[in-house]
Amino acid sequence: MRLIPAGIVLLLVLPAVKANAQLKGFGFGPYAERVWTTGNSTDLYKNGFGGGFSADIKLPAKLGLTGSAGFLHLGGRTVNTENGPVRNKAINAFPLRAGLKFRPLPLLYFKMEGGSVNSNGGGGPAFLLSPGIGVRVLGIDLQGKYERWYDEAGTRFWALRAGINF
Repeated sequence: MRLIPAGIVLLLVLPAVKANAQLKGFGFGPYAERVWTTGNSTDLYKNGFGGGFSADIKLPAKLGLTGSAGFLHLGGRTVNTENGPVRNKAINAFPLRAGLKFRPLPLLYFKMEGGSVNSNGGGGPAFLLSPGIGVRVLGIDLQGKYERWYDEAGTRFWALRAGINF
């Protein structure tokens, strides 16, 4: 499962880089994000932060391909149980995402990404889904998103993401 999303990103991104290089329909760059846990995740983890690298390829009909690879840290919380307080371990995760963007207006986009996330939380890689809405102006990309991991804890969060695209 770990190789399938990475393979999809490589198959979609690498050929398109060369094909779109002259059309300037390709952008890439670093991003940073601030994360607020929600649902059951609020009881287990503190809010977090992350960063990584993203790439976009413009397609016809106001569509685009998007992908990212990054790092995310969520601090652990102390939970009171029948046996006393238990400290949940912080999560250090490495999400790998790929998806589609739709641009109804020149600066505004909606996106849906899927992929996998590996973390020190155990249980192996987990599937993730991440819908979002964003604005891209002069290479600066601001995005609000919701992300859901299909892991044992059912990790979910809201995030604000800011990036620069070249």
